[in-house]
Amino acid sequence: MQKAKSSDSGCCSHDDDHDRSHENHNHDHDHDHDHDHGNGDFNLKQELIPVISVVILFIGGLIFEEKLHNTPYSIGEYLVFIPAYILSGWNVLTIAGRNILRGRFFDENFLMTIATLGAVAIHKLPEAVGVMLFFKIGELFQEFAIGRSRQSIRSDRS
Repeated sequence: MQKAKSSDSGCCSHDDDHDRSHENHNHDHDHDHDHDHGNGDFNLKQELIPVISVVILFIGGLIFEEKLHNTPYSIGEYLVFIPAYILSGWNVLTIAGRNILRGRFFDENFLMTIATLGAVAIHKLPEAVGVMLFFKIGELFQEFAIGRSRQSIRSDRS
């Protein structure tokens, strides 16, 4: 199996004689992000399910924030916002953790993790969830656009 080579001009490049059966593979490069080289099929419906769940938790938490905050030890607030935070920020948190273990600090994932964990520490849970949620929505738009571009390129090749 050939390994992808990092290039200065973009994320990845492969040798011209790259085996096409290797097209749907996942790998991590040494330039601070993980991704796959799939066939460009982006399943928006599948990706929207957790985002919609987070939006519902987030809006519900904002509407009932004072009541949730007034529960003993603010447990109600944590029960609503922490699951929303984890659902929306799981990818960011795991990538930041992996990069920290590799000695790579100060990428966008690390900085977002520090900022949002700081918000949680000072009891600004809605802000932490909001940051992760809006980042996740931005990633969805990006993936959707990339998928559409790949489909367009494939149709132009045909």
